[in-house]
Amino acid sequence: MGSKSICSAILEDISREDLKCAADYYDLLKSGNKADLAHRICQHVRSDVDVLVSKDGPFTVSFWNELLDEYDIAPCRSYQDVAVFLTALYGVTVQPATSRRGGWQQRYSAREQAEA
Repeated sequence: MGSKSICSAILEDISREDLKCAADYYDLLKSGNKADLAHRICQHVRSDVDVLVSKDGPFTVSFWNELLDEYDIAPCRSYQDVAVFLTALYGVTVQPATSRRGGWQQRYSAREQAEA
């Protein structure tokens, strides 16, 4: 079972124009749809939220705070705090199921639980 990275999930909520700006910032190809742009950016930052959300990344803390505000999260002052909230908000962990059948089960992020 494949699951998308936290980085991919975050970038899905960003406009295509902002993704194009990020691609330009990283000197990546700016053509394609949102999924293509997000994929290129995730590959570039190796799906590392701490790289994407940093002073060396394409967006300011204010930009990230606008995204957090959509989920009623108070503004953060540092990139590190933003990264922690985004990871908690978009994170999905996969762990062994406790059932007798085995397999895997997902624990959903706070964002996914709120949307359910």
